[in-house]
Formats: sequence, structure tokens, C-alpha cells
Amino acid sequence: MKSLGIYLYLKGFIITKTTRAASITGSKGWTTATFSLCSGNIITVIPLNKNTAYNFYLSQEILEGEIEVQIYNGKTKILSLNRECETGHFTTSKRKYHFLVIHFNKATGNYKLQFNIV
Repeated sequence: MKSLGIYLYLKGFIITKTTRAASITGSKGWTTATFSLCSGNIITVIPLNKNTAYNFYLSQEILEGEIEVQIYNGKTKILSLNRECETGHFTTSKRKYHFLVIHFNKATGNYKLQFNIV
């Protein structure tokens, strides 16, 4: 049986957050957040259905700096969303859990990440 910590991480309740910020608040799963002078990374697990196509959309109001949202399948980056590319599409593999990584670079503003099954 898996340990409680691993179970909670895979369900998205535990995140890895290495950020410096004047302030940062986010929703469970970090699909929305408001931040001020934020630099660093947030990593969490997003459970997606196996062998399913998804559309992702990143809406953001960044006053300064940059953010980038990435989706990983294990160690392989499969999607990257930022100011230049706010939409993306991919089909999941046999892996049920994917990693959501949000990179902040001296950013102030807010974002909302939406995704749905195609």
C-alpha cells in the first residue's frame, strides 16, 4: 500500500512550491492564482483520464514579468503555455497522473488555467 504522503501528492493535495513572492494565493490545484513580485516554481499533480484528448487555455493578466505553465508526462514536457501561446491540445497516454509546473519570473498579476475533454 502507498504511503499517505504519496497518496495525497498523487491526488493533488500536496504541492511542491519553491517561490519567493510579496504575496501569492491560489486555488486547490493551482489552476488560478494571484501573485505579486513572484519568482520560482510550483509543481503539483493533475489527474487526467487515460487516453483522452484535452484542450488547455491559459488566460492571464500579467502586469510585469512572465509566467509559463507546463504539463509533463513523467519527465517529458508535453505542453507549454505562456504569453505567446495561450492554447494547447494533447492526448494523454496510459499514465493517469501528469505534472503541472508553473514557472514565475518576477511576475505580478493573475492567471487562470482551464482545460476540458475534446
